[in-house]
Amino acid sequence: MPDNLSPACLDSVQPSMDGVEPPSGKLRVLLIDANAADRQAVRHTLAQAGSPRYDVQECGQIADAWPLLVHLRPDAVILESRLPDGDFVAALERLAREHPDAALLVLTRHGDEKTAVRAMKAGAVDYLLKDQALADPMHLDWAIFTAVYTKRLERENARLLEALRERNRELEELNRKLWELSLTDDLTGFFNRRYITSRLEEELARSIRYRVPLSVVMVDLDNFKQVNDRHGHQAGDQVLKDVANLFRGSLRDTDLAGRYGGEEFLLILTNTDVLGAEAFCNRLRSRLERHPMALAEHTLQLTASFGIAEYGPESGTAEEIIRLADQHLYAAKAQGRNRVVAAVPKPSLN
Repeated sequence: MPDNLSPACLDSVQPSMDGVEPPSGKLRVLLIDANAADRQAVRHTLAQAGSPRYDVQECGQIADAWPLLVHLRPDAVILESRLPDGDFVAALERLAREHPDAALLVLTRHGDEKTAVRAMKAGAVDYLLKDQALADPMHLDWAIFTAVYTKRLERENARLLEALRERNRELEELNRKLWELSLTDDLTGFFNRRYITSRLEEELARSIRYRVPLSVVMVDLDNFKQVNDRHGHQAGDQVLKDVANLFRGSLRDTDLAGRYGGEEFLLILTNTDVLGAEAFCNRLRSRLERHPMALAEHTLQLTASFGIAEYGPESGTAEEIIRLADQHLYAAKAQGRNRVVAAVPKPSLN
């Protein structure tokens, strides 16, 4: 930016960000300098710039600045680097922390590059040599103006960034919900048939790779059609929700559950052989049998049949092991329902 830029030109500067206007009207400035003559010189220099834009309040030490800051809420704070009652870097850090909207400038006769770096790291927007600033009114005027404008841009950037972060959080939550909707059954909250089948393929591959047991369970609620016929489909839906919650409370975090269709569920019991799966299913079957289902004025006693297949060399694909578990489910139904039938794989010939 040219050094000879006039106040009129400054007022015509257009913002580089929509919604942020260049400073207009009077800017509130707090000047902290132990040297009264230098404070007067700063006032005189700003008056020479021909700009009535500043309302300047002043004090000689940092201790007197804090109540002024609360009252004035300055747009800019000009701080001398040598203070009689404290380290100016510590003062800058506190100013930046307690008054983050104020543009902080350091004005000093005793500056060096190292001190300037410390000041900027502590929160200063600009670091000015006093002799140069007081010798050129436009230089000081422009430094204060641009510092305030820069601070406003930073504040707007922070606001926009937070708005973007909030929007991203909303989008992430929406995407998570959409992802869940695409994978889960609306009624029970279990995985849907397509996804539970794909997860079974993954678990089979893991079982093969790490040589760990895996059992698949097909569960079907007994005489569920009678619930819908006698009490209506809304009652049937409520029963399915209750059953899903009961199952969910019994499964381990590593187990997987899906609604396979209607009143039929598919359970994947990881790191579980057929004997362990049989014991688990009998506990679950007994728990369901003893769990009353409350429906308005009625209470139902519901049971379920279970068919188990442990993955083995002859089990083949996910589709084949599901078919094997389903065959044992039908066997459980044929044997009188409310029971568990397990398939024990034949030992490998290898």
